[in-house]
Amino acid sequence: MDADGHLRGKNRMQNWVLFGSEHPPAPGRYHLFLNYSCGWSHQVLLVRSLKGLQDVISVSHTYQHPVRPHGWPLLHDPTGNGFTSMFDVYNSKNSEYGNQQLTVPVLFDKSIKRVVSNDPAHILLMLNEAFNEWASNPKLDLYPADKRAQIEEINRMLWPGLNDGVYRCGFAKNEEVYNEAHGALSKSLKWIENTLGQHKFLIADELTLADVRAFPHLLRFDLIYRQLMLRAIEDSPVLSLPASVVGYVEMLFGIPGVRETCDPHLAVVGYWAQLGRAVKGRSMTIAQDDTMYDKFRYAWMPLREELEQKRMSEGLPRNGEQHVTQEHLATL
Repeated sequence: MDADGHLRGKNRMQNWVLFGSEHPPAPGRYHLFLNYSCGWSHQVLLVRSLKGLQDVISVSHTYQHPVRPHGWPLLHDPTGNGFTSMFDVYNSKNSEYGNQQLTVPVLFDKSIKRVVSNDPAHILLMLNEAFNEWASNPKLDLYPADKRAQIEEINRMLWPGLNDGVYRCGFAKNEEVYNEAHGALSKSLKWIENTLGQHKFLIADELTLADVRAFPHLLRFDLIYRQLMLRAIEDSPVLSLPASVVGYVEMLFGIPGVRETCDPHLAVVGYWAQLGRAVKGRSMTIAQDDTMYDKFRYAWMPLREELEQKRMSEGLPRNGEQHVTQEHLATL
């Protein structure tokens, strides 16, 4: 967390995929290192899926583990470089980078073995525009020129209020900081509720990056953030999503290309493994994670068994227990 109380500081790797640059667009050249529990990783997965870039840009996931001496440990390295952690990814062709900021998502150039960007906002724009020549849904524009000012205006409210606000609540060091973050979060949710009273999406009846940026954090709200990050304030109950906002999340979940980017059970596992002890003073066992998911998931969310089958088809551990073995950890 930075000096301003934000969990994620300014992203240090901000290069671009552009024709004529050292990172030109090309199918099969780029790889995304992600984690299913991470909301910003989820945003990136959404754009990749909605644009139809699954065969253009490859993806792999990191371990769900609270101990990260060298950044997120990797389940495997499909780039063929023998990376075992995000430290290796960031320091490839950049040996002086060190441990400065080892976050995911990361867009990696396999051709020159270098990180392009770890800025989720920039990665979203690149996936939306740079690979249309090979996308199966190239006509979808999530950042149309005539809507960009609106999208960024919404983001200036969503980012500190919702996306970062839940973390600022969870990691608040005193009541003043908590109350400020809680107020911004409450205002953000109220704005979303009021907007959805007039429109299908956050901008009229058109799916845009505004919805992409909001969806992963709203999906996790009642299931994870409410249980882990939030508490009652001023004799009021703990914040929860209004029914109309839950309906909006369900509607987005049903859009073709969205459901397959979601693993809300693994998100529960990941959040409690990584942040449970820091925020609540305790982590949870896999059995407790399962109980948490079964108790608080929305009725339209997949059952754990469905998600386990989905993971197996993606080459991930079936039961969500992606904790690093002691043998693997010793190699990092």
